[in-house]
Amino acid sequence: MARARSTRRAPARARGKKAAAPDDPLAQLPHAAAARARWAEALADALAQGEPCTLALVDVDGFAGHVEQLGVERARALLAEVARRLEGRLSDRAHLGRLAGDLFGVALPGVDLEPALGVLELVREAVARTAAAVGRGPARRKVAVTVSAGLAAAPRDGGDLAALLEQARGALWRAKTLGGNRLGLPARERMVLKTSYYPQGQLEQLKRLAQRRGIAEAVLLREALDDLFLKHKDQLPST
Repeated sequence: MARARSTRRAPARARGKKAAAPDDPLAQLPHAAAARARWAEALADALAQGEPCTLALVDVDGFAGHVEQLGVERARALLAEVARRLEGRLSDRAHLGRLAGDLFGVALPGVDLEPALGVLELVREAVARTAAAVGRGPARRKVAVTVSAGLAAAPRDGGDLAALLEQARGALWRAKTLGGNRLGLPARERMVLKTSYYPQGQLEQLKRLAQRRGIAEAVLLREALDDLFLKHKDQLPST
């Protein structure tokens, strides 16, 4: 991920926090129109400098069921815990905000789609790793929680925030329809979501091998598939 330049303004995620309660991460996040304004600013700044920018929409899976089971107060506490976990896995250059309800978003200036998949996979894993404790005293409950995310990147999927939001919403819908707790890409994107199917350790080894050989990770995956098809060629259907 590209490092922030000394001439750039402070990250949007860090600005305007003084008035927010320190123990309420939801109150600290820009919301609705304020979030969209910050994402648009981050996108414009990145494109002006010839950098990509990825937008991800992150939605809590089954949140309506959480509200029904936990009640409004504990469900809001669950959202606050999700916000903490999101912020804990994002860099200072990330612009995290909340569109509405349980729908978060993050702009990643300087980060193209494939590396952004790695970032969001770490976010997804961090949210799902342990149950969230919500409520106090006898009302305290531990709740398993997961998120799904849809990603889109500029300039490949559009050059303005409206285009990226549209593509990211479609990608999020596809992730949800596949069962949730996963990442989704724009419909026209042909890149395989390897982060949805391979453990992080394997992905790290793949990355190191690709760097050592000086080729793309996708080339290595195609080589592996060719070897697999050759090994089982007698079982393949004729074309």
